Amino acid sequence: LDPERDTWKVLNKYLTGFNNRIIGITGESKKIKTLAKSWGVYSKKVPLDGDNYTIDHTSLIFLLIFLFILFISFCIFIIFYYFFIFNYF
Repeated sequence: LDPERDTWKVLNKYLTGFNNRIIGITGESKKIKTLAKSWGVYSKKVPLDGDNYTIDHTSLIFLLIFLFILFISFCIFIIFYYFFIFNYF
């Protein structure tokens, strides 16, 4: 949410303290804002003393892989359900 400070090097160093499956996203400011908006993430730059600032933002963990697996499992269930219903009744 702060590509001015959160370069890939900074994010990489920060995220090494967490699980290696966590992925940081950075890039052009406009693209980051578009992505954040599409995911429903609020963010606002808040000035502090001097030239310092902080970023207020939504605190979410996105479980994208879990949701994908859940979706695939549901699709497989529906396929087997219809196969069973239409072939045995």
